[in-house]
Amino acid sequence: MNLCTKILLGLSSIVITQCIMLAASYANPPGSYQRSCWNIQAIGNTNGDITLYATCSNGNGEAVNSQLRHYDTCKEDISNIDGYLTCARGNFAPPPGSYRETCRDLYVKELTPIRFRLSAICQSIDGGWHPTAIEYTHDYRNRQVWSWTCETDLSNINGVLQEIAREGVVCVQ
Repeated sequence: MNLCTKILLGLSSIVITQCIMLAASYANPPGSYQRSCWNIQAIGNTNGDITLYATCSNGNGEAVNSQLRHYDTCKEDISNIDGYLTCARGNFAPPPGSYRETCRDLYVKELTPIRFRLSAICQSIDGGWHPTAIEYTHDYRNRQVWSWTCETDLSNINGVLQEIAREGVVCVQ
C-alpha cells in the first residue's frame, strides 16, 4: 500500500468517526410523553446538545413532529401538551396550579431568596401559544406557603398566567 492510499484511508476513517459522533443516540428519557408520543429518539451532537424528537398526538387526532432541546436540564416530567414536548426548567420546580394542563416550556427564575418569576408559553382559546409570566413569593428553603392561598389557583386565562379565585373551596388548616 503506498503512502497516498494510507493517508486516504486514515482520513476516511476520521470522517466516518465524526459522522457517527454527530448523530450519537441516547436512551429515551422517562416521562408521561411516552403515553401519547411515538417515533421517539434522543440524539446528541458533538457540541453536547441533546435533543429529544418524537411524533406526538395533539389531542385532536393529529400528529405533530415535536422536539425538546437540552431535555437533560428538565427539572420534572417530560410531557406532551397539545403535541409539544415540554418540561419545567430553572433552578426550582414550578408552583402547582391548573395552568400546567395548557402551558409549556415552564421556567422558574429566582429574583430574590423568596421572590420568583414563572415564565411559560400558554395556549389561548383560539389555539395560539403566547409567552407569559407571573411573579410570586415562596420560601423553598423553609417550605413555607405560596403567595396564593387554597382559595386561589394559578391558572392559564386565555394565554395569560393569572391567580384566580376558586369557587366553593373550603380550606383545611
